[in-house]
Amino acid sequence: MNCERCGMEVSEAAVERRKARGTYDGKCSDCRNGMATEIKYNGTVCRPWRGEVDEFFNPIDKNLKLYLPGFRTCLHKDCVNKEHIIKAPSDLELERNDISYRTGYRSQYQDYARELSA
Repeated sequence: MNCERCGMEVSEAAVERRKARGTYDGKCSDCRNGMATEIKYNGTVCRPWRGEVDEFFNPIDKNLKLYLPGFRTCLHKDCVNKEHIIKAPSDLELERNDISYRTGYRSQYQDYARELSA
């Protein structure tokens, strides 16, 4: 059987159990339960994005611009909890913090984020 809403395959055993209980409505468990508004994960609360996403699963707004761009400390790309987002520095700020003239090593954004979270 397939879900009437999303087309996801639902096992025959699950359909039979729901029919026996009288709760079968033709939908899979995800469509019946609805979208989550918050997800508790390792002691933090993430708020998943409910809008459109780009090909890399980053949240985008109606104008196809990144919504709340930056590094997510929870490592969930679709999280829009502002406490989990470190704003991406501008190129000028990365250049200002660059010490490649002494070390020969060019700073990357991940290095900058690691210094901020330490």
